[in-house]
Amino acid sequence: MWKKNLILIRILGVSLIIIFVDQITKFWVFKTHSNVQIIGDFLRITIVQNHYGLFGLHYRISFLPITALAICAIFIILYKAKLLSLSLILGGAISNFVDRVRIGAVIDWIDIGVKNIRWPVFNIADASITIGIFWLILKEIKRK
Repeated sequence: MWKKNLILIRILGVSLIIIFVDQITKFWVFKTHSNVQIIGDFLRITIVQNHYGLFGLHYRISFLPITALAICAIFIILYKAKLLSLSLILGGAISNFVDRVRIGAVIDWIDIGVKNIRWPVFNIADASITIGIFWLILKEIKRK
């Protein structure tokens, strides 16, 4: 029993670390209003308030109830399956959800690309969700 609790504590710990780091970096970037080049034109800090969905795509639905349900579903699955990859997804989803509730938008700030060929601006929570999804896919491919 203590092994299961220890695994759950570690998984929730990863989620909490993602939430903490993402919220601290968003707070710092938003308060300093830093739009600056870090590695030439390749990596920049560009502050964007994303009022829409993934990568700023426009949807006509509210994300708050959908995100809340997704967080609950991930937590239940995580509790049963003890998957670390889901803790990355959970932490990122909760952190972006906090932004949507607190300010009505998600703060994105990591800007990667070359000249006019740029990836949509994102944040640590987005990266965490993406890594968690790829990790789940790789684990599923490896399992088969």
